[in-house]
Amino acid sequence: MVLPARHKEMYSMLAETEAHRRVTTARRFLRTLYMENPPGYMGLSTFEASSVTRWLPAHSFSEAADLAVELGEKQDVYLNIGLRAEDLGDKRRGTAEEVIALPGLWADIDVQGPAHKAQSLPPTRRDALKIIKGIPLSPTWIIDSGHGLQVWWLFKELWTFESEKERQRAQELSTRFQATLQARAKEYGWRVDGTHDLARVLRIPGTYNHKLELKEVEIAWPR
Repeated sequence: MVLPARHKEMYSMLAETEAHRRVTTARRFLRTLYMENPPGYMGLSTFEASSVTRWLPAHSFSEAADLAVELGEKQDVYLNIGLRAEDLGDKRRGTAEEVIALPGLWADIDVQGPAHKAQSLPPTRRDALKIIKGIPLSPTWIIDSGHGLQVWWLFKELWTFESEKERQRAQELSTRFQATLQARAKEYGWRVDGTHDLARVLRIPGTYNHKLELKEVEIAWPR
């Protein structure tokens, strides 16, 4: 069916409005994550045909949000949580040893469904929240990743490492924190994958999860 010109115009305007909303969401997420004037570079990684990482100055929230949403139209896009001191080139994501700053702690909780083969997962998102409630700290964000929850507990300010010893302290904190979450999940007979390494990547709200049917990665809480 051929649409009248005015209908095509309307659909185009709606698509632009929707894209703008998602860019705004991604920008808000990145700005809250890294705060004002963060050091170094943030990386956006894709793994469609091969691993490619685009590095941008960490303060380039608008540019990064635009790029994430654009790339996310056709493929999964991930944020390298830890900042790096320099642009590592598009063939390198970098290692945990190269992380210079960290915004907080996180958890990646899968739920049962066709996207995951494992059965020892929380049956629903509501069940997954029981794991989080076992932590005395309230999360900053709960992100619906499409097939699970990605939960963030941000520090009061970006933790910029002044020494290798300080970076190791951050790694130990992340490891202990996730061990606590895994122990809580085990009480229910569930499993939570360890994602404690400082070189971890997670999804960006405002992009799409392309696994199975297309789903937007959304900020579930707070709205």
